[in-house]
Amino acid sequence: MGETGYRVIREELPRDLFQAFRRDPALHCASLQEAIILSRAMQWRIAAGRKNVVFDRSVDEDIAIFCRMHHERGLLDYSAYARLRFLAENITADLPKPDLVIYLSPRLEVLTTRVIDVGHPQFIIDNLQRQVALYEEWFRGRNGAAIRIDNSACVQRTAREPLQTGG
Repeated sequence: MGETGYRVIREELPRDLFQAFRRDPALHCASLQEAIILSRAMQWRIAAGRKNVVFDRSVDEDIAIFCRMHHERGLLDYSAYARLRFLAENITADLPKPDLVIYLSPRLEVLTTRVIDVGHPQFIIDNLQRQVALYEEWFRGRNGAAIRIDNSACVQRTAREPLQTGG
């Protein structure tokens, strides 16, 4: 997307922290989620002058879906969950409202295969049904322009290519 003038805000998983999370999810969940949220905020600050910015996932998704799911599963205690929600609310207040939300939602069996293929831990795979339900709730609650695309038939490499060229 660099050629078309778009700046892409990618999800950045700190590799060492993600590996620690895989080994001991309860111990490292809060740190990993905070790092992801702060990474989005930092990337936004760098891109703030750009007219066209694409987020591959939003801070409100982090809280409404992933942090909530991890809290429900006991990986985030109430205090950590509340702290992450507070952090996200402050960051979200500084972000522009999206002009359009594009929700790519493959069928559950396709999503499961993709998550297994990229090497996510078993407890994430086991919670995919809940994750999808939280995404549905999040999407239904959106205000503003939003579209849903079933990308089940899309080859994953093809789906990522537009985001790989962002600048």
